Amino acid sequence: MKIEKDIVDANTKEIIFKKGIRVTPRILKDFEKNNTDRYYITTEDDIKRKFLAKDIVNLTTGEVLYESTQEVTQEIIDSVKALNINEIVIIDVNNVDSGSFIRDTIVLDKNKDEEQALADIYKVLRPGEPSTPEVAKQLFESMFFDNEKYDLSAVGRMKINKKHDLDVPHTTTALTKDDIIVIIKHLLNLKCGIGTVDDIDSLANRRVRSVGELVENQFRMGLVRMQKSIVDRMSSVEIDNVMPHDLVNSKTLMSYLREFFGISQLSQFMDQTNPLAEITHKRRLSALGPGGLTRERAGFEGTCINQRPIVKVGQYVEAGDILADGASTDMGELALGKNILVAFMPWNGYNFEDSILLSERLVKDDIYTSVHINEYEIVARDTRLGPEEITRDIPNVNEENLTHLDETGIVNIGAQVKPGDILVGKVTPKTESPLTPEEKLLRAIFGEKAADVRNSSLRVPPGEKGVIVDVKIFTKRGVQKDERAISIERNEIEKFSKDMEDEKRIIEDYVFNKVKVILFGKKVKDKSNKSITIDQNFLDDLDNKQVWSLELDDKKSKEDIQKLEEFYDNYLKKLEKDYKHKVEKLQSGDDLPQGVLKIIKIYVANKLKIQPGDKMA
Repeated sequence: MKIEKDIVDANTKEIIFKKGIRVTPRILKDFEKNNTDRYYITTEDDIKRKFLAKDIVNLTTGEVLYESTQEVTQEIIDSVKALNINEIVIIDVNNVDSGSFIRDTIVLDKNKDEEQALADIYKVLRPGEPSTPEVAKQLFESMFFDNEKYDLSAVGRMKINKKHDLDVPHTTTALTKDDIIVIIKHLLNLKCGIGTVDDIDSLANRRVRSVGELVENQFRMGLVRMQKSIVDRMSSVEIDNVMPHDLVNSKTLMSYLREFFGISQLSQFMDQTNPLAEITHKRRLSALGPGGLTRERAGFEGTCINQRPIVKVGQYVEAGDILADGASTDMGELALGKNILVAFMPWNGYNFEDSILLSERLVKDDIYTSVHINEYEIVARDTRLGPEEITRDIPNVNEENLTHLDETGIVNIGAQVKPGDILVGKVTPKTESPLTPEEKLLRAIFGEKAADVRNSSLRVPPGEKGVIVDVKIFTKRGVQKDERAISIERNEIEKFSKDMEDEKRIIEDYVFNKVKVILFGKKVKDKSNKSITIDQNFLDDLDNKQVWSLELDDKKSKEDIQKLEEFYDNYLKKLEKDYKHKVEKLQSGDDLPQGVLKIIKIYVANKLKIQPGDKMA
């Protein structure tokens, strides 16, 4: 690169670097050593098409010849020479790291002073209202520079200070004039390609706003509205005879608060499934709501700030290297799911953001097929007209629809059900209307069978199907159990008995194995009162119950065996006691709410294949 023009020191009038010299590191160092900050340009062409930074004034008359922001032309240069003006200030715009944006704006701006500019701003914000300079200035300053109308918050002030290297106190939460200047400078740099643009949708550029702050903003709006109403009332009544409670009406404020808690975007019905669900719902953070993201603009680039790649572009990886890891994995091993071959690649846009494409074989082979068990519950109550009855005899239902029910009206385990099928038959008494002579005759012949009842059976909800895997019946104490409840109770008792026998066998094996370890190699007296040494053949032929009656010569071993015998007997007694307690509790019935006679729970298993929209990872 060569110097195109001679560079002349403005103070000494000496040529520092001549035209045509190649720019080298030594030349640049010499240029930095020279402390002169003003240089002559040797040709007039270099200042043409530049812009004046200050007005050119006739020093004799004081007349403004050429205003600032005007483009320098040959006419201006000739006039300056004729008036012997030795110095003019120009705006150096090279269109590389600086542009003429502020100059272009000033040229297009019709306002020549602050008062006109404020008047134009007021006309845009308050169209049709008359303005005065004081009112216009007050409106403009209240929009950005008044703490009551504008609040950056401490976090916002910290972000601005960090972004633009400012030292404004964090207590100053309104904008300052310095903030406006540095923001304009940053925007101009962005226009020239300098600096980076912040993503407004990124959660890194947002902060948590508590409910107290949101209520505060709504409360402030209510106070402003109430203030206006108070001022209006004061202008229409005599102040001398008015008390404060005659002017203040809190209904306006209450309506704002009621509106916030009733129809706000973040107002939700609390999840009251259980106390843990309530706490989790109260602690939940939302990126949506007033001032937050919109569902149309919330992409993964802005919301998943905690997901970052651990590999970089150009990094060399080998087979077996970990590409993605997380809190639920350990060295690339995931505790759940299936190990499948995964390819990280674009596929015609179908796997955009969090989308995952699966091969058809994974679906056919049920690799990601899951079984969901749904619980359905029906309650039989004691109503004012009589008790509700669980029965197979349901009015106006064909026998074909009852084939999967047993004699008591409850669905059989293993039956396949579809939407609309009856799971539990139930009839509820309804208000009896005056009987006709024919109905009286039927009542006399068939008794209660002719009573007015309506069908209130439990059916499979729409869209659900599956296989019955379990049935549980809870009967209130003192109410007679039906055959199905007795059958389930019998099966439960058999399960208790089997569990007790299994536990007995396990503890028996444990205890007698320890006893045989103690006996091995010890001396014991036989029937003829002779001492023999216990070996493996002796232990194999020994029955478990015979070990307690052996006479050992070793006192310590004898004491250890006695302790094991005592532990074994106590454990068996505890098993028997627990078994009896479970059986008694099962046979005694259940503690149900007032008016509830019976609760039946049906468990339906549904096999679901993976489909679009399911969560994969």
